[in-house]
Amino acid sequence: MARDARRRSLLAGRNHPQPDQSFDAPDSVMLDIASLDLKGRRVLVTGALGKTGRAMADLLTTLGSVVYGTDRKTDGPLEGMIDVRPREDADLLTEHQIEIVFVSPGVPLSGPLFARARDLGIPIIGDLDLGYLYLKKNAGNARIVAITGTDGKSTTTALIAHLLREAGIQALECGNYGLPFSAAVLQPTTVFVCECSSYQLEDLHYFKPDVGLLLNIAPDHLDRYAGMADYLRAKLNLFSLQEKEDFAVIGPVILTACRELGIGADEFPGNMKSVLTEVGEDQPAARLGDTTIAWSEFAVNSETNRRNAAMALAGVDALLKRGVDGGYAATAFYERVLRGLKSFRGLPHRQEIVIEREGVIFVNDSKATTVHAALSAVASFPGKKVYLLLGGLDKNSDFSLFREDEGLRIYPFGKAADKISEQTGVSRRFVGLEEAFYEALREARRSTAYFGGSTQPDSVILLSPACASQDAYRNYEERGEHFRRLALQ
Repeated sequence: MARDARRRSLLAGRNHPQPDQSFDAPDSVMLDIASLDLKGRRVLVTGALGKTGRAMADLLTTLGSVVYGTDRKTDGPLEGMIDVRPREDADLLTEHQIEIVFVSPGVPLSGPLFARARDLGIPIIGDLDLGYLYLKKNAGNARIVAITGTDGKSTTTALIAHLLREAGIQALECGNYGLPFSAAVLQPTTVFVCECSSYQLEDLHYFKPDVGLLLNIAPDHLDRYAGMADYLRAKLNLFSLQEKEDFAVIGPVILTACRELGIGADEFPGNMKSVLTEVGEDQPAARLGDTTIAWSEFAVNSETNRRNAAMALAGVDALLKRGVDGGYAATAFYERVLRGLKSFRGLPHRQEIVIEREGVIFVNDSKATTVHAALSAVASFPGKKVYLLLGGLDKNSDFSLFREDEGLRIYPFGKAADKISEQTGVSRRFVGLEEAFYEALREARRSTAYFGGSTQPDSVILLSPACASQDAYRNYEERGEHFRRLALQ
């Protein structure tokens, strides 16, 4: 089929086995997967005790499957699953005569269990495919907007859902943000707004969004991919099964990245309509059709959030062209959507203004775990002195892109502090976030603007760490809450 050839082209050169290699199963199994007739089928869910794994297991149990599981942890509750084994226990496949493997997003496809499954001709299916098949069988008129990229995915997902609800359309956030997709499809709604990670997009066989958005691309997850080209190909796979009536909203940096990484036109999905969008400081208004609203009225107005909003608006516009209008004429629909920009408050831990006091803005951007995201956060405060709290658990990042100047001071902390200090040329370094915070606060208090009692904040203490959090915290939320407590005390 043409779509199979297109998918193979997109995935060429990847570290992971191509999905077609796992489709040597008996025709009866393949037909049952496509029709979601899985009653009595013996299935294995990998990552079974995680959020997405449990959602898949629950849905498969509802469908009448006999469910087994694997997971790194085997001490969780086993409700609905007959047996849960360690992740690498490939013997479970033959011991229980597994017919289909369902894989959770965080589980690498390079392990021995998957190699054995491919050798045995057992299909390997992901969460997005399972949810999509259920949705098309049970709610065929529902629409899917899917969002991927390196940074801004959750904010854009939440914003699109918010704008649609403001226009009177039922919308549900799901995927990597909100409910797992295979759980969300059990909820009645008109539009599923689904955040997709590169992991989820690696092996798609059925998932086809009506509108797909690829926001941006920057180095990330390079411990999983051979390089940036591999990583970008995984992201581009979002569009690999789209048809001529579907839409792709592509950030302007994507085509440039494709050229720089040697990804040619023959590798790019062909049956789609592309929408390129760019937002600059010289554009004072958001626009849908002939309807505009000043960016100054956007509740979370910053350069980064304006870019997210421009992509979200282009996605909503594409959805209108796919027939979702809330029962309004286009102009009325656009007006209601744009009004939603005024009431969107953003998400916690994403350039979240915690408090402003005595000339200092305290900003929690703990979710910024990449250099690209942190640089964008710094750029969101032009004309202000930024005291940047940078550090945590290094993700093999290049911190040399950060350089101190009269508008930026850097406070390295955590396990990455030595590397950050060396690559940025700053001598200071701190064991933890709290020590870095108090030193930044002391320096902010010494600034002339601070002591001058300015009514306009001149300084920003910004937690935008460009690192993972697991050196000292369970997750980025816990790190962000620590910063909030420090800022509010």
